[in-house]
Amino acid sequence: AIRPGDVLDTMKGTTIEIISTDAEGRLVLADAVYYAQQEYKPSMLLNIATLTGSAARALSDEYAAVITRDFDLSLQMMEVGKRSGEHVWHLPLHANHFEQIKSPIADIKNSGAGNPGASVAAAVIGTFVDESLPWVHLDIAGVDWLSESIDVAPKGSQGWGVRFMDQLIREQVK
Repeated sequence: AIRPGDVLDTMKGTTIEIISTDAEGRLVLADAVYYAQQEYKPSMLLNIATLTGSAARALSDEYAAVITRDFDLSLQMMEVGKRSGEHVWHLPLHANHFEQIKSPIADIKNSGAGNPGASVAAAVIGTFVDESLPWVHLDIAGVDWLSESIDVAPKGSQGWGVRFMDQLIREQVK
């Protein structure tokens, strides 16, 4: 259990001040992306999460949010989304988003003040990703549940991201 004001230690050694107890997914992802880098030395890192309602409010159920440090990489991911049928749309990751999560009592806060929530959440995760590593964060909060069946998925949870990752891997292996 966590409470506002708690300070957590991460695997990387970075401390996180808890602002929102509803922002627990990014705490798990912080250690997960750091662990993946240390253990597997990937040439690219992709994480997918139903992380923020703000991504769903911004993009509805048409697109997942793609957030990266590299705009060209986000454009490549948009093309992967088109080819896979799981569409993504770029949201920014600006240096200001990293400023918004600075904490007076820890290294960072788990939530920034106000908007834009999806980009600030990505900045929390991005704090744990080596800046030289190509990294893609997909926030699928708006696309993870179908109100109606589609050709490739029934109504309900659709396992969004499987086709996207399959397409990405197929293109990377070529």
